[in-house]
This record gives sequence, structure tokens and C-alpha cells, in this order.
Amino acid sequence: MRIFLLTLGCLASIGLLGQSNTEAYQEILESFAIEGYAINNEVFAYSKSKQNPVYTLRITLKGKPADTSSKVSAAEINFYRENDPRLNQQPVFNEGEKYIIAHYPMAAFDHWMTMLKLKKKKTRLTFNFVSSPSKNIRKAFLLLEENF
Repeated sequence: MRIFLLTLGCLASIGLLGQSNTEAYQEILESFAIEGYAINNEVFAYSKSKQNPVYTLRITLKGKPADTSSKVSAAEINFYRENDPRLNQQPVFNEGEKYIIAHYPMAAFDHWMTMLKLKKKKTRLTFNFVSSPSKNIRKAFLLLEENF
């Protein structure tokens, strides 16, 4: 089986202060098979402000859980300019509403579109979220598998 893994630099350390031992070492692994997506391009400009407009790109992914232990079925992927402070936000899994939110630089948008276009009938494209406090990481990434 050929596996293409595209991890787009979304690794962030997480703080463990104020958590009990069971919470601190609880790993979260969520994955869903992408069935469709939507792209939204927005410009925010305030009429009485002299600040430059804010540009954002967003890909909304929809699908089904990739395995029986996963609950997630959607994701919101936001792309911002390089100096935007929102890029420093960690990926998040919202367990109640069953979706993942992740933030990437605009330069990564083309890579995401390439991965979405590579999906064919004999491939499976999944979006994954991993939180491992014991390893001090959180990551969100696409995984494209052929002949799975």
C-alpha cells in the first residue's frame, strides 16, 4: 500500500498545567474520510478603519468517521497571511459538535487543493487530529491512501 502523508507543519506544544494525571496523558485520535468540501474566500474591511483589510481562505471538509472509534465528521481549515497571529492557534477537536479546526499559512493552500484533487475512487483521503499530552504535541493533517 502506498501512503502519501502531508503534514503541513501544524505541530504545537500544549500546556499541561492544572490538569489531573488522567487528563494530562489522555491521547485523542480522530479521523474522518473526506466526502466533500467547500472553499470560502473572505475579505474583512471596516469602513471607518485605516487598517488594511483582512484576507482569509477557508476549506470546510465533510465526511464520515474513518473508523468505529472516531466521532469527527467535519473540519474547518483556515488559511491566513504569514504574520497573522491566528496562525499560532493550536488545532482543536470540538467533541460536542464533532469537528476539527486547524489554521495554516496561505502558502499551504495550494498543497491542500492538490491533495483534494488527488482523491480518486480507489483512494481514501482522511483528515486526522492527534493530541498527545505525553509527547507534548497536537497535530492535524491529511492522509491520502491508495489501494487501502
